[in-house]
Amino acid sequence: GASLTSWMAHAGAALWQCTLAASVAFNRSYPVPQRFPFPPMRLVMERSPGTCDLYRDSDFCTLFASDRTFEPEYHIREVIASFLDGCHRKRCVAIDIGSNNGWMSAFMLSLGAEVLA
Repeated sequence: GASLTSWMAHAGAALWQCTLAASVAFNRSYPVPQRFPFPPMRLVMERSPGTCDLYRDSDFCTLFASDRTFEPEYHIREVIASFLDGCHRKRCVAIDIGSNNGWMSAFMLSLGAEVLA
């Protein structure tokens, strides 16, 4: 009846807001260079689309996305991957103590860990 219609309208509006928020975030994100065993992902790296304004060097975002930086370091990615191996099959909790840009948190999340940052 009326309550179901009201609920559906509310759910539709919430879905639209989530879709809009995801679209805005996608416009401010860059692809992370593919690194085994991490799946493809994108990271929000700016406040305004196309500005790379969270970094001193405005070229950093495109350099990062085109895999022309050394961030994050190979040995750091290897440690994260080895510690969190199997998190998709069991509950794992990881702590990102620095949680500067969110890169490490994204890697941990992509392996199935719950992350506290």
